[in-house]
Amino acid sequence: MASRCPGLVELDLSDAQSIRMMSIEAISHLAHVQHLGLSRCYSVEAESYELLSNMKALRFLDIFSIYKDELVDLLTALLPGVRLNQYPFSSVARPTVGRSEEHTSELQSHH
Repeated sequence: MASRCPGLVELDLSDAQSIRMMSIEAISHLAHVQHLGLSRCYSVEAESYELLSNMKALRFLDIFSIYKDELVDLLTALLPGVRLNQYPFSSVARPTVGRSEEHTSELQSHH
């Protein structure tokens, strides 16, 4: 992903059950990512989050519904300048906005 999307600034992998330490290691090489969403990625080992300290551009990290406050406190110390859990509503699995009239018309004309 790092070689194919070098300018990526936002990555939301919330609800991805296959994310593990190896995935976090690969993500940590994305040099321009400022916002990373890993909410409800229950398979990520707690120690994996240390790897995110390599991400110098990272400003926001969302890890809702994963760990207790102790980890959030630890990450706050480990990742200075990174704001944790600022965006409770992930855009993952949300319907897209815009062009809704066209989409509705298309659905109605096919009946």
